[in-house]
Amino acid sequence: MLSLPGTHLHLYGKADARAGRKMGHLTITGPDVTSVKTVARRAASLLNLPGQDAI
Repeated sequence: MLSLPGTHLHLYGKADARAGRKMGHLTITGPDVTSVKTVARRAASLLNLPGQDAI
């Protein structure tokens, strides 16, 4: 996923994963909204995230 254009992973440095706890986030940048949404949909698909149609 990190090979997708404009993706940047930000980890918060937490040692333990727990339900409801954010361990980091992914920022996607690009030249226009359409290209960013395309990359975001691909990233969401790779992560098997729900609600991909909302992107």
